[in-house]
Order: sequence, then C-alpha cells, then structure tokens
Amino acid sequence: MPLREAAAHCAPDLAFLDIKDWLYRLNGDIESITLPINLKYYQIYQQKLKSDFDLKNNKNNKNNKNNKNNKNSNSHSNNTTIDISVSEEKQEDHHNNHSTPQSPSLSTTPTTTTTSIQQEDQILIFDIKNYNSETTTPIIFCCYDKMISFSTLAQFPQNIDSDIFVLKEYDRLKMLQEQQGPRHTEILLRKEDNVGGRKALKEKFVEIYEAFFNGEDPSEGQPSFWEQLFLIKVNAQFLERCIILTSEDHLLALKPNLNKIFTQCCHWLRNPNTTSGRITHILETLSVMLNSIFRKKFNSFGFDVLNILCGIESADTIFKELIEDLQKLLVNPDIKIRIGTINLLNIIVTATEFINQNTLLQFFMVVNIFDTLVDTMIDKDLPKSATMGALSLIIYLSNFQKYEITNPYNKSIAALANEEKIRGIVTVLTKSLQDQNKFYYEQYREPNQTVTSRFTGYLSSWIYTPETVIACAPSDTGSSLMMLYELIYQNETFIKLLSTGALAISSCPEIIKEFFVYCGHLASDNSIKESKNQFTKLCLNILICLSERRELEDYFHDVKTTSYIFIYSKKNLYPDPKELEKHPITTYVINILNQFMKCNLKAKNGDIQHKIISCIQRVVSYKKKTQARLPIKWNETWLSLFSFITSIMTSEKNLLSDLIPIGIEAINLFNLFINYGDLFLPQPSDYDDLFYELIRGSKVIEEFSKLVEVEDPTGNMTNSLLNIKSIIAHFSTHIQTWNNEHPEEPLTSDMVIAIIKDNYETLRLKLAENLDVYEKYVENSNEAVFYRHYIRFLILDTKKNLNLSLLAISK
Repeated sequence: MPLREAAAHCAPDLAFLDIKDWLYRLNGDIESITLPINLKYYQIYQQKLKSDFDLKNNKNNKNNKNNKNNKNSNSHSNNTTIDISVSEEKQEDHHNNHSTPQSPSLSTTPTTTTTSIQQEDQILIFDIKNYNSETTTPIIFCCYDKMISFSTLAQFPQNIDSDIFVLKEYDRLKMLQEQQGPRHTEILLRKEDNVGGRKALKEKFVEIYEAFFNGEDPSEGQPSFWEQLFLIKVNAQFLERCIILTSEDHLLALKPNLNKIFTQCCHWLRNPNTTSGRITHILETLSVMLNSIFRKKFNSFGFDVLNILCGIESADTIFKELIEDLQKLLVNPDIKIRIGTINLLNIIVTATEFINQNTLLQFFMVVNIFDTLVDTMIDKDLPKSATMGALSLIIYLSNFQKYEITNPYNKSIAALANEEKIRGIVTVLTKSLQDQNKFYYEQYREPNQTVTSRFTGYLSSWIYTPETVIACAPSDTGSSLMMLYELIYQNETFIKLLSTGALAISSCPEIIKEFFVYCGHLASDNSIKESKNQFTKLCLNILICLSERRELEDYFHDVKTTSYIFIYSKKNLYPDPKELEKHPITTYVINILNQFMKCNLKAKNGDIQHKIISCIQRVVSYKKKTQARLPIKWNETWLSLFSFITSIMTSEKNLLSDLIPIGIEAINLFNLFINYGDLFLPQPSDYDDLFYELIRGSKVIEEFSKLVEVEDPTGNMTNSLLNIKSIIAHFSTHIQTWNNEHPEEPLTSDMVIAIIKDNYETLRLKLAENLDVYEKYVENSNEAVFYRHYIRFLILDTKKNLNLSLLAISK
C-alpha cells in the first residue's frame, strides 16, 4: 500500500507527530527503516498487542483460506504484519552518535512480531512490507515519563537527511504547524471522502509540485502546461515546505526541474499577453521559492543559488531581464501586482544578512531602478507597507558595496534635484516618524487623575472604541531615519530647501519637528533593545550633520524661525499649556543632546557619549564665532557632563582606555565655556553659575584627574585639567576663609556666588587655543562598520516581516 495513503490512517497524537512529519519527505515506498528514538522507560502493552493482534490475524487467516486459490499477485498485501524489534547490536552505535539520527537503512527481515523492553534510549527497526490499514493492527506504546499513549502505523520515508540545519528547520516547521493551521502532511495527503470511503483528489497545485520535487517532469509533452499552471492558486505553505525540508544536495540534484520552474516564471512575466491573475500567481511562486531557497545553507551562496535557479551560463541574461520586467511591473495599474513586485524585490535584496555578501545585487547595479522606486515610494495610491517597502529597497541598494564601488543608487540620492520628488520623500519620512511618535505618545500619555475625567472616559467608552496604535516596524523607522541622514549628508537640494524654509509650513519644517520629538522619546526609552542603540547612534549622526552645516545653523539660530516643540523627558512628561514659549530650533537641539547624555550613561564603549559631546562642541563653536546669545539653559548641559565624568570612574578597568579620552573631550567643553563663555552665554549670571558648578563638582574633578594621571603617564591629557583645577583651588581658598570667619553661619549657594563675583579679579587662567576646532564629519572606517551593522539589523527585521506576509498569501 502506498505510504501516503497508509499515513492517512495514523493517529494524530502528539508523540507521533515526528513520524508523521518525516512521512512528508518520502520519495517512494520502502519496506523497512532504522530509526532512533528517545523514549526512556517505555513499555509495550504485550497483552493488548497479543489479544488484539491475534484476533485480527484469525480473521485474516479465515479470509486467506477462502481465497487460497486466488492467483492474484498482490494478495499477500492483505496479510502482512509489522515487525518491530529492538536492535541490541545497534544500541552501542546509537550512544556513540546520540545527537545525530541514523540514516534510514533497508532490511529484509521476515514479517514476524517481536517485542522487548529496555530501560535506555533505543534504536527501533521498523520492518514494513506492504502495509494494509484494514488487516494490520497498530502497536500501542506507553511513555511513562510523559504519560502519553500513542499509536504507530509504520512505513517511513527514505533519504531523510540528518544534518543539523534540516533538523532545526523541521522543529521550526513543527511549531509553525501548530500556529498556522493544517500540518503539511494534512495538505499533502489524500483524504477520505464521506461517500463510500473513496479518496478525494489532491489539490492540483500540490500534485504538480509534488511531482517536480520527486524528480518527475509533469510538463513534458504538454504545450499549455505552464499557461494552465499559473492560473492555479499558489499553496505557499506547501511550496515552502517542499524546499525547506529538502537538503541542499538534493536541491542541486533537482536543478533541472527548479531551473524549469524559475525560467518559465521569468518567461511568462516578460510575455505581454500574460493576464493579471497569472502575473500575481507568478510573483507569489517566485516569492515563496526564492525566500525558501535563500534560507538554505549553501557552500557558495552566489554560485549555488544561481546554479539552482537558472544555471550559471544564463544567469546574467535571465536576472537582468527579470529586474527589467519587475521595474515595469512597479508602474502596473494593478495595485496588487505592484505590492507583490515590491515584496519580491525585497526578498531578492535581503537574501543575505550582510548586504555585501549578496552577489545578486550586482545585477541591480547594472539595471538602475532608482527613479522607479522613488516614484513608487511617493505614490499616494499605494498603502503604507508598499511605500515603506520601496523606501527600504532604496536604502539597501544604496548601501551595497558603498565604500568599494561607485554605487549608482547612492550617487542618485546625492544628485537628486527634483524638488517635487524631494518634497514627496520628505512627506513619506514625516508620516513614518509621526506614526512612531503617536505610539510613544500612547505609551506615555497622561493618565486620568480626577474623578470627573475618569467618569467621562468611562462613558465615552460606551460610544466608541479608541483606536489601537501599533508601533512601527523597526525596519520602517530605521529606513526613514537612514534616508533622512542621506539627504542631510549629501543632497544639496534638500539642504537648500531646508535652510530657506521652503519645507516649512510655519516656522519650523515638519520633518525637523517630528525628528526632534522622536529623539526625545528615543532618549527616554528605557528598553534594552538593539534598535534603541542603533537608532540613537544614527540620530546623533544626523544632529552632527545638522550642527556643522553653516547654512542650517544660520537658519536654526534665527529668531524668526522660533517655534514650540515638545521634547519628552522624565521631568517633562506632558506639554504644559502654560509654557508654550517659542524658541529658536537650536535650543531644542541642546535639550535633546542633554537627554541623550543623561539616558545613556551606562553605554560601555563611549561611542554615544563621544557623538553627543562632538555635537555640543559644534553648537557652542558656532555661538562663539557668531556671538549669538540664545536663551539656552546651559546648567543642564554642565550637569550632564559631570554625570558622564562620574560614570567613567565607576566603569570597568578594561574600558578606561576608551572612556578617558572622551572624558577629556568633556573637560575641553568646560574650557570652551570658561574661555569664551562671556561671548555667547545669555546672561552674565550664567558665568557665575558655571564657576559654581565647577566648585561643587570639585571632588569629581579631583578623582578624574588622579585617574588620568594613572592612565596617561606622559601628562598630555592632564593639561586640559589645569584651568579647572586652578578655578577650584582659587575659589575654594576664599570659601574656606569665609567659613573660618563665620563659623556659626551656614554657607548658602547665594553666598558662594557672591564670593565668586568678588574674587574674579585675582583669578589667573591660561588661554586655551583650538577649542572650537573639530574635524568635519565623514563616513570613516569606524562609521562604515556601524552602517554595515545597521543595515544588517534592518535586513533581519525586513526578512521577518516578509516571512509573515508570505504566510498571509496562502490564507
């Protein structure tokens, strides 16, 4: 009896699930198989076996007697039994290779019934010959440690791979079956009809692709085969499992069939007479096929994948034509086709975790689809998922071998001069950040405190249900931030529009406002996630680029561009209607940097703190040059810098070599305020507050100075501390004198400030030079490493979302 029909009678117990799943991989009928199991302390119900089995055999013997003269060559199939024996001689080999299942082996053992019990893991030899569901009784097992009873009907597939990847994929799919509906064996097998016990026909798609993966060619001799196949609805789950549960070597052996499927899909996409329905099914087939193949572990990704899909010889032509055809489909009037095309392109582009390892992207460097992707991204008729998918494609393609070759997509971003397209891109980025800010607002919104507001909220819930706000996918938010960075970093047209106020509806451009609001929420996010660390670094790079462009600094410092932007913080949870005072945009930049500094004190490598200090240095340097006095609360900045210096002294010793130079950068910021603060501090009293904070932090400075002396015996870094130590020593002497003269009077902060004002004239400091000099931001080797990991993070998230969308196709 064919195995798949026999498997339909198997009991769907949990303990038997593994065997049922392995049945799926059958390529033909077999007689026996050796299979390792890990059922400790199991026992066979011998009495039940004997009674039930003998009773069944007695009936079969009577039937055989009556049909003794029957010459039918297949009559023995109705009288066979199942031989299940414990192999003692293979037990030792099993323990030596306990982690890897044994390969199936055929046996010619006569059909007898033997049982034995062992108290350890066993290897069972299942000897099956012409199994028949009507005449053969299942063997009943009992697993004492899990208290599970289950039954087995025992024909098993041959060519079961034992490599670790297949087993992991097998476990993943088993879990997927429980979550996503029917098991793949239930999709595969014929099911009994309710009328007369007849077998219902298989799904046509399943039957055809089952033949392909069994090495057959159902298209042979049928001229209209592919035209008819692409009319059939795609069973995405079945096609995915066909590929995932097939080993890499076996996929290479199936190369002729896989070549034919892929090339025919490409051929019919290029055919102008292909209907929309067929195009949709072709896109689904290619999406599932490529997505599944890309998840396999090949020795040489580029070579093996191209070899399986279309052959190395014709890869250049076929893939070039495929990309050209997909580019045409991106402007197809059918929205569903355009969405499917974007998904397929994302599957190809995200084939590997590291973008530079994806050799398929070389074909995209030949066929530049940048303009089409931009038009797709700014198309208002497409849903958000499609526009963000097009945005992700631009980001990934522009970062392929970005530092090794002249990337046409990166070059196109820099050269984009069409103002309407730039406005469209900015609109998409603004909407993406707005959606993420709405999620943050719902997370931190003000709770109803008064009885009246609670009662009102309760009554309103009867009338309408509040809209549930869902967080944006990290890949969507990350792609939006990356595109904003690319525009600020290298697109002069965008900088011109931004600095002239052409993108501003009122005083502040909406994209800048939403970006600042997002930064405030991001800085205060206490979650320990990779996304927060990655997005924080990129946001700081954006702020650095904004702060060192002279035309943008002029615009941000202009009092005519004042606006109100709510920056969330732990002290400022909700906007206060009484405090809606407008400030120049640079004021909010400093507030955001203070937030980032206070909320990232535990960052180990100091890279985030270095970026924060660098950005503050650029803002202060501009103020020194222009002598612009803006109402900025610098006390928060000074306190944040002291908090960072304090955190260095509590860090691990192996991190000090990286953190101490950054601490010296913070000291040089203080020196910049000390030497030139009278040029840009808003009020004269701010200078007094600066000296007051330095005196109050004298212990921190003293301990940090000792640490620097230990780590830097040459004394090069200690020179930066001379002025601060002189200030502390000078005013501490006068304060101590005052304490001696007034022993009974407590010293207040106002008295300390009065002492500072009275003793300025006797203070002697050295003028430090080049404190406002900094290196212009460039994507150096360190930044290149960051962006590679950043793109990898986005790709992994995109791949996860693509897998979920492919599962939705089959529903």
